[in-house]
Amino acid sequence: MIVEELVSVLGLQVDPSALANLEKFKAAVMGGLNGMAVAAGAVAVGFAAMIHSTAEAADKAGDTAERLGIASTALQELVFAGKLSDATFEDVANGLKFISKNAVEAAKGSKEAAEAFAGVDLRNAEGGLKTADELLMTVADRFTEIKDPIAQTNFALKVFGRGGLALVPMLRRGSAGIAELRKEAHALGVVFD
Repeated sequence: MIVEELVSVLGLQVDPSALANLEKFKAAVMGGLNGMAVAAGAVAVGFAAMIHSTAEAADKAGDTAERLGIASTALQELVFAGKLSDATFEDVANGLKFISKNAVEAAKGSKEAAEAFAGVDLRNAEGGLKTADELLMTVADRFTEIKDPIAQTNFALKVFGRGGLALVPMLRRGSAGIAELRKEAHALGVVFD
């Protein structure tokens, strides 16, 4: 309407279809701006949800790591490595729980548990049991020494329990490959102290 009034005041002769096209253009621009405002609002809501979700995940990792007796950062690193191999947070946490349980059983003299850890050094330099994350790294190297895929799966199941199946792709990377992914987790900012 403003353009039509300006044309009238100036006494210009303009094709009415051109004015109609101008009005359509103005309406389209206004609609686009409204759409962008809605999209910006949606992005803000999504960003807030992401921050909330990340805070919840860090809190969950902290609680779970404490129960497992490992550092929260170590758990977050391993979960990142696991997710790149299609393992969930729960898969990694349960695997760490079972490797700890089975290592304690092996140290107590359980023949079955000791057989599961054949060729794996369960002790740290001080003579105590390694932490669950240290055990996972040691077991990953033992895993890569096993060439038969069926034997690999069997080994993972014995050491990590039934959830060990989900960890097989991660274990195939060996400790060096997993260590690289752990570093990458920090570089990408997905590990919170």
